[in-house]
Amino acid sequence: MSRNSRKKQKTKAEEVKEASQGLRGSIRSELESESDHLTSESAQLIKFHGVYQYDDRDQRRRLLQEGEGKAYRFMVRTRVPGGGRISPEQWLTLDRASQLYGNGTLRLTNRQDIQFHGVGKKNLASLIRLINQELLTTFGACGDGVRNVIACPVSSLAEDSVFDGQAWANAISRSLAFKTTAYMEIWLDGEKIESVFDEPLYGKGYLPRKFKIGISGVNENCPDVYTNDIGLVPVVERGSLTAFEVLVGGGLGSSHGNHQTYPRLATPLCRTDPEQLLPLLRAIVELYRDLGDRTDRKHARLKYVIEEMESRHSGVRSKHSYKPSLSLPALSSFKVEVATWAGNGRRKGASTWDCSSKTAESMIQVRASSRLYVKSWSAFAPRFSSRPIRT
Repeated sequence: MSRNSRKKQKTKAEEVKEASQGLRGSIRSELESESDHLTSESAQLIKFHGVYQYDDRDQRRRLLQEGEGKAYRFMVRTRVPGGGRISPEQWLTLDRASQLYGNGTLRLTNRQDIQFHGVGKKNLASLIRLINQELLTTFGACGDGVRNVIACPVSSLAEDSVFDGQAWANAISRSLAFKTTAYMEIWLDGEKIESVFDEPLYGKGYLPRKFKIGISGVNENCPDVYTNDIGLVPVVERGSLTAFEVLVGGGLGSSHGNHQTYPRLATPLCRTDPEQLLPLLRAIVELYRDLGDRTDRKHARLKYVIEEMESRHSGVRSKHSYKPSLSLPALSSFKVEVATWAGNGRRKGASTWDCSSKTAESMIQVRASSRLYVKSWSAFAPRFSSRPIRT
């Protein structure tokens, strides 16, 4: 088999998704087995249900020396759009659940999720049922789909606020949610429901990789919209929400030594009316579903699709007739604080950059020793060049 033909083959993960019958696979039967872990195929699928399988690294060396197998544990992640409005009662229940079924800790993530660690396989179903009893969920918190939609957590509480980021995060999450009923069938006591296998938006293969959406405040870039697959900036004029500025193709991840992977800040796509936002987001997700790289998971994020398209965003624009925004007045009001760090990881200082379209769009921040480098990717902003911010 030639090297080129191997490159065109889908990854094993793609085969597992397509054969899963709507994220079911053999998860349910494996949960009932005596084994303390799942097969690699089920471990892949269970991510879509908000669960990661791992082995306890603290015991790994000892068990290896003793000739024993791995000590498997699970991480369970909730999906709380916009950071949510979790009541004191819900929080106390989550805390109790961590004591009953995990290692006694709750971890808050920078994507506004809550994570339970150290969960044994036999406790997974009980934990997930308890989470759902509190009107929360883990479904879609991980896996190759639209992850938890984040927003400024107190946007609706600001003085004279006319924009509720949490409400929009919930609306977007509902619009782009999985439709399969596998989650209820597997975790919620096998509820008697009409089984749904089809995914109108995602298809059998779901997305090539994870997909992140962030919503800024009116004048505050708290979720860092430039580093999301889709960044949304509300435009408020004369006391009311009139539009959203939409950015696409952001992400700071890269694989060491692999020059085909790189960080990239999102590119401004267009301004759209609030009523048209959900159809536009769906169109972008469809574009990614169809054009994303399913042969190399390290090169499968939306940012590579945007970077490599022959004409800028032509797929979305031709299908839905969205015009790109040129002036980006909403973005021009942003002030981004650029922190610099000493080699020991302590904060050293900060500079403020005007993130208007005239000065700093498509910038990438890369920390190196005590200097913070800002890099612009030439595909969409060739007039910028790499240069350090001196402290």
